[in-house]
Amino acid sequence: MPETVLNAPVVPAKLLLPLFFLLVATLPGCGWFFGSDTVLTGYGPESGRMRTIDGQLTRRQVLNAASPYIGSRYRLGGNTPDGIDCSGFTRAVFLRFGHELPRRSRDQAKHGMQIALRDVQPGDLLFFDTHRSGTINHVAIYLGNRELIHASKNHGVIVDNLSSYYYRRFVMAKRVLVSSNTALR
Repeated sequence: MPETVLNAPVVPAKLLLPLFFLLVATLPGCGWFFGSDTVLTGYGPESGRMRTIDGQLTRRQVLNAASPYIGSRYRLGGNTPDGIDCSGFTRAVFLRFGHELPRRSRDQAKHGMQIALRDVQPGDLLFFDTHRSGTINHVAIYLGNRELIHASKNHGVIVDNLSSYYYRRFVMAKRVLVSSNTALR
C-alpha cells in the first residue's frame, strides 16, 4: 500500500485555541459553553476598545478579550502571546477594556473596590498569596461558576477552577471595571 504524505501547513496550537474560542463564542446555540445569558459587544467603533454591557462584564467578554493569550506559555515578566506572566496577562486583558493596570500583581491589588469572594462576578480580579509569605504574588480574572482565567507557571494561560489550592491562598477580590467609561482606582 502506498504511503500517504500530507503537505498541509502546521499551525501552532497557540494560534488555533483563540480562534476556536472566538468561533464557539459567536456560533448561535453555543450558550452551553459560555452561558446563554451573555451577549458579546465586540469593539466599540469609536474607541477600538471592548465595551461592557450595562456596566458589568460577562464571561464571554472576558474570554474574548483574553483569547489572544489562551494557551500562551508562562514567562516571568512576559507580556505578549509568546510568553506572559499573571500580572502581564491581567494587564493586557484590561487594556482591551481601556483600563491600564500596574505591571505587578501586588500593585494591581491597590486598584478598584474590594469585594467579598461570595460577591465576585465575571471580570473581577482575584489575588492570591501562592507562596504563603504574606505578600500577594498571583492574580487571576474571575469568569463565573467558580472558574478563573490566569497565567499559570506550570500550564500557561488557562481556564482553571477556584479549587481548594487557590481558595486556601486567596487574599482578596477587587472590582476594577464598573462601566465602559468608568474605572475605579
